[in-house]
Formats: sequence, C-alpha cells, structure tokens
Amino acid sequence: MTPRRFLLLSFFSLGLAGLAAVVLLTGTSGLSWLLCILTILLGSYPIARGLIRGQLDIFEPVVMLAAYFTLLMGIRGALVLLEGSVWLSAYQDRSERYNALLSWVFAYSMIGLLFLYSGYYSTLGPSIARRLPRVQFQWRYDRLLLALAICLFISLAGSVAYGYLFPAQLAVSGVADIARNPVLVTETWITEGGNVIYQVLLNFSVIGLLLLYVYRVKWGLGIVASATAPLYVIFIVASFLLFGGAKGMILLPIAYLLICRHYVKSAARMKLLIPLGLVVLWLVLPTVGYYRALGPDVEGLREKVTEGFRHPRVGLDPILARSHGADMFFVILAETPDPNPHQWGATYLRFVTAFIPRALWPGKPWSFGVEFNRTYLRPALITSSVAPSLIGEFYINFHLLGIIVGFFLVGVCCRSLYAYAIERSRQIELIIFYSIAVTWLTFAMEGPLADH
Repeated sequence: MTPRRFLLLSFFSLGLAGLAAVVLLTGTSGLSWLLCILTILLGSYPIARGLIRGQLDIFEPVVMLAAYFTLLMGIRGALVLLEGSVWLSAYQDRSERYNALLSWVFAYSMIGLLFLYSGYYSTLGPSIARRLPRVQFQWRYDRLLLALAICLFISLAGSVAYGYLFPAQLAVSGVADIARNPVLVTETWITEGGNVIYQVLLNFSVIGLLLLYVYRVKWGLGIVASATAPLYVIFIVASFLLFGGAKGMILLPIAYLLICRHYVKSAARMKLLIPLGLVVLWLVLPTVGYYRALGPDVEGLREKVTEGFRHPRVGLDPILARSHGADMFFVILAETPDPNPHQWGATYLRFVTAFIPRALWPGKPWSFGVEFNRTYLRPALITSSVAPSLIGEFYINFHLLGIIVGFFLVGVCCRSLYAYAIERSRQIELIIFYSIAVTWLTFAMEGPLADH
C-alpha cells in the first residue's frame, strides 16, 4: 500500500470512528449526526479519488461542485446541529420533527451526490463531447483587439444604462439614504428589481480581461494593451461593489483568472490556493459582508475586521450566514407540499423573463429567490432574495424525482463540458468558456438556477 493510500484510508477510518462516537454521545440527534458526517465524507469522494489515482485536478467540475455542495449542506448542517439556526427557530420547539427533517436533509443530500457522481462518471459525458463539432479558432492580433473592444463597449453600455436610470432610484431613496448605505438602497433595484441585464452587460469587461490574459500568455502583449482591460475591470468591480456590495463581482474574476492560468500556463498548486483561500475567507468576504451591513462607515468596518481577526469564528459569520443551504432545504421539506404545493417546473420559466428589464415590463414576475423568501419565509421585507439551494429547487419542482434526475443531468453536463473543453482540445478560447461555465455551475449549487 502506497503512503498516499494509507493516509486516505486512515482519514476515512478516523472519520468512521468519529461517526460512531458522535452517534453514541448525541442521543436523539444521533441519526442526524450520522447522516451529516456521511454526507461530508461522500462529498470528499472526488478529491479522495483524484489523490488515490494521482490525478487530482482541483478545477475539475465534479471536485468544485461536490466541495461547494458539501459546504452548503454537510458542513452548514453540522453547524445547525451544533448551534441551531435563526432560520429554523419556528421548528426547534418540536424536537422529534426537527431531528427527523434534519435527517431527511442529509439523506436527500447524499442521494443528490450519488446521482451527481453517477452522471459525471458515466460514459454519457465523453460520448456527448465526441459528437460535438470541433471549433478551430485562428484569431490574429487585430481580431483580438476587435473582440476586446466589443467586450468593453458592451460593458460600457451597461454602465451608461445604469448611470442613466440611477437618478430615478435617487429620487425615490434620497441622497442621504444612499450615502448612508448604498447597498441597502440599490441592492433590490439591481438584483431583484428586474434589472439583472445591466449586471450581465458589466460582466463583459471581465471576458475582455480573460481574452487579454490568455493571449498575453500566447503572444506576449505589450504593457499598454495588457493594462487596459484590468484597469477597466477594477473600475467596474469597484463601482459595482460600492453600489451593490456584490461578492460575486470580486470572486468571479479571481476564479476565472485562476482557472485560465491553471490550464493555459501552469497548474495551480495547493500551497498557493490555500493562502489565497484563507485571505479571501477571513479578510475579503467578511469585509464585503460588513460593508453590505454598515455602508461606508470606516470606523465601524475597522472594528468589525479587527474583531474578526481576534475571533476567527466571528470572522466567518458573514460567510456562514450566506451558506445556509441546509437551512433552506429544511424549510422546503417542512413546507412542501403542504402548505406550498410543488411547482412542476414553473421556477425554470424565469430563464425566459430574467433578462427583460422591469422598466419594459412593470408586471414582470419576481425572481424565484424573492418568491421563495415571500412564500416560505414570510419576512417583513418581502423584496429581498434568498437562495433556496439547488437541491431545494429540484425538490420544490419534482420531489425526489427532481433530485435524482436533476443531479444526474448536472453530472452529465459537467462531464461533457470537461471532456470537450479540457480533455479534448484545451484551446484557449474554450478554456475561457470553461472557466466561466464551471464557476457558474459551482455557484448554481446555491440555487435557483435562473438567478445564476
């Protein structure tokens, strides 16, 4: 037995031993803990498989999706078992039903993972990739500059459109409110008021950045050409962060560039990814979270960041507060089909309506994240959006069949993407497409699909 396999076997043996100890010590919640730890172990399967074979690709779709799903359902579920959840306070007074529903959260999560792996490791994905036509790109330097100009023009159009419509929001909210906290005032208008199209247009600046990066590796572009798009993207990201507080506008460009570099230049190493991940988790994301809550209060932000460094658990609160997949799936299981019936695919109609500005269609349906918040959580502020989790959306639409078929199809699609863009050709244009697609698929684990 090789040292690598011995370490992995030891890891799983210790996990199972811990499992038995938890079940024996936790009484009535023992079954929930058992299923929770099994969910976490099952979610680590792609990483363990890659390590055993010596072929771990950290940016392979199944690795990224399973890891993020495990964070949302397994690790978050363990925190719910340990500390409870403000989202579930209405259910915690009935311990038997509470523990039973938590057990079902983990049981359905394992079913989802199993069918994700079944679809991904089946022969369907490579078979579909072989049948897709090969795309040959022969872009010259002038065509690259034209593509870059188009991307920047489209993103500029989104910026101008937002700037043109912003005075209407200013008239409603007032200068003082916006200055006090731009995020709280404009977040609903941007992401939930039917104006997502402007955010999509702004993201074209990031595509321009990726084009420049990969072709700089290929052709060694000059400093002026190489600096143009990054500076523009920094401006767009800073502007959108200021008025929207969107973590994605920071995380997505970083993820895209890391994935492109991994496949175009050199494979990412764990000694680089781990420190970068820690900086993002303990500094960047918490700071953005505090800004969303406090606005441009420099002293308040400094105090929060300092407290986060002194107490790491506190510093993770903004992240954990957003990673509530297990909580939302619990609520869905408790509320579906009584009093809220199954949707039978109705949530996917938002794919058609999401990109129509509300200015053109005042009566446009809200995003499903907003409808889910209003229907299942019923808070006072009904226009805020809450991610129901992808597994929860599958369940809302088609019960267990939705989880089985949905995760199987996600697995097949991810394997087709990987086989076509990475294993088959590794053309840099396809790598750009792959970096965007696999990141989108990973964050789509939060659900709902049409909102991503």
